[in-house]
Amino acid sequence: MLNGVSDVEKEDLLPASPEEIWESLADPDRLSEWFGADVDGRVEPGEVLTFTGADGTERRAVVEFAEPGRRLVFRYLPNELTPDGRSRRRESSRVAILIEPFDGQTIIRITETRVGSAGTPRPQIGFHARART
Repeated sequence: MLNGVSDVEKEDLLPASPEEIWESLADPDRLSEWFGADVDGRVEPGEVLTFTGADGTERRAVVEFAEPGRRLVFRYLPNELTPDGRSRRRESSRVAILIEPFDGQTIIRITETRVGSAGTPRPQIGFHARART
């Protein structure tokens, strides 16, 4: 997650197939290893992922694209929930993970870009959502 930086980019050549890389991104338990936070949710377009850091802080993200073997894109929502239950504002950002085969291996490009503030696409996924009766 961005901390005062506009964009973050990383590129690596990994000794695995695009399918193997995708399997590690599509499984929340294995996705946790990529981001250093527990991840809960389904890696499918429109679904919400919850990232829980080691300190208990939760951040939610909406999956925008999930194309097996090609790309995963999600957008962090602009709030996080602290371990003591308080909600605090954060800048929203979009994370794009692109997967490209290269000479029997795979190039993975991860870009996190700050995005302008936008409303939550579905009110029921925000931290302030109220139970419907």
